[in-house]
Amino acid sequence: MEDVNRFFNVDAFYETLIDQAPLGIAIQVPDGRVIRANDAFCRMFGYTMDEVVGSQLDDLVALGGDLYAEAGDLTKRVVHGENIFIEAVRTRKDRSRIPVSIRGVPIMEGGRTLAVYAIYEDISERKAAEKDLRRERALLERVLVDSPDGIVLFDEEGVVFRTNPAFEHLFGLDPGEALGHPLWEVVGRGEKDTEIRDNIKKLREMKSVDHEAVRVRKDGSQVHLSIRGAAISRSDSHGEYLAIYRDITGRIRSEQELTTERIYFENLFMNSPLAIALVYDDGIIQRVNESFEKMFGYSSWECVGTNLDDLIAPEEARDDAVKLTRDVAAGAILKTERTRLRKDGSRVDVQINAVSFPVAGGQKVVYAIYQDITERKILDEKIRYFGYHDVLTGLYNNAFLEEELRRLDTSRQLPISLIMADVDNLKLINDAFGHMEGDQLIIEAGEILRSCCRQEDLIARCGGDEFIMPLPRTSLLEARSICDRIRQACDRASQGMIP
Repeated sequence: MEDVNRFFNVDAFYETLIDQAPLGIAIQVPDGRVIRANDAFCRMFGYTMDEVVGSQLDDLVALGGDLYAEAGDLTKRVVHGENIFIEAVRTRKDRSRIPVSIRGVPIMEGGRTLAVYAIYEDISERKAAEKDLRRERALLERVLVDSPDGIVLFDEEGVVFRTNPAFEHLFGLDPGEALGHPLWEVVGRGEKDTEIRDNIKKLREMKSVDHEAVRVRKDGSQVHLSIRGAAISRSDSHGEYLAIYRDITGRIRSEQELTTERIYFENLFMNSPLAIALVYDDGIIQRVNESFEKMFGYSSWECVGTNLDDLIAPEEARDDAVKLTRDVAAGAILKTERTRLRKDGSRVDVQINAVSFPVAGGQKVVYAIYQDITERKILDEKIRYFGYHDVLTGLYNNAFLEEELRRLDTSRQLPISLIMADVDNLKLINDAFGHMEGDQLIIEAGEILRSCCRQEDLIARCGGDEFIMPLPRTSLLEARSICDRIRQACDRASQGMIP
């Protein structure tokens, strides 16, 4: 002990050095007892100085069978003159464990060990940082392996040292096939070398690389890609970089198809024989085509920015038109027939088909198609007319008569009289003078009946020369009076007719 005390009392400098050191320092004699420690040691392991001095070092910092045996072995090695430096786990007074680096230094004189320096550094933060780093590396590795985008890592010279499965799949490569090769050989294959070299140069100059380009697969086919490059690490003499490749072939194809569809739509819109207007959901016209201009007589510049319903809906139909526009903007699909107004004030019957679709900004556009159905309306009217009228005389036909008789079959129509008449000798006239003369006779007979009856009376031609007149709320006396008028009219007319 005298030798030890003499050694440590040589210079007060060493005392200050030990006490002020940020590392935990304990000095133990060969039998394991601590003869001196600094405050950092006490704080690190949770002891007071009185608890430390005189105690066995391993009893203080290696609580637990596994640690105690290991610590004892290290102590023996240092006592025998070995310098050690290891990282291990030790225990605090509260038995919690702490990762530390341990340096054991023997203090020797004359070939024998006087004491041992045990220097401890708390490496908890470093170990935690290393653990976090390992976790991040594992995560990055997982991202690299599982990424759907192709990722390649390369050095300052552009030589590939890592690829992920997606990269190999994207370019048709076998696993590891790209390693050790310049990037331009892997994805340029003689066609894109200059462009790829320029990108690598930009990365070395700390410039960003973010663009879309075409690269070449192993089989020579081209692929459209979104390419991003970045520096992983950079020093004066060495740099590591990565490039991320995303296949955008599908998007490019979709954009091309969309462009084609837009051209098709534009041609269809402008050249359609149907009048078309694109209208915002508030009724304001966005566009009209040439057929719309022709149908309604307005130029395009007169239409755009104007309310559609104010422009072409008749005054009495304005509210209905506004409601239709509002309903379509809300999602209804419209197919209806209405009358609309031209610029010159004339009216046109139209069939309207309209739907809405969303556009940018949450707004909707109504696509309204107008077809002029004036001729069809006229034809429909003719069809309806001839469905209930005799073509030759213009009188009602048998179909209308049957419906009218069903309508008159109520007590409110009583008394009902029925007058039936025919044209005598019609066949003889047809045979002798021809059917044109016979038809003329039937027409004149119809005119006589029409002139002798009341305006509200129904006269129907039911056969070749037969006529029937149902007379609701008409007495027998009134019916006979009508018959007398008919006979008199026929007598007057027969004087100028065929004998």
